Amino acid sequence: MNGITKFCERLNECLKYSDVKQTDLAKAAGVSKQCISDYKSGKSLPCVEICI
Repeated sequence: MNGITKFCERLNECLKYSDVKQTDLAKAAGVSKQCISDYKSGKSLPCVEICI
């Protein structure tokens, strides 16, 4: 399993079992909802600064 797949699966799992919505996560991370959607689908990964 590569890093993108593992991150994607973990993000989806966290969102599924929490009350956090994509829009709220995007706002907290300072990115667009489309970025969160791309992270969830495995199209891209966030930069380190966003994760910290």
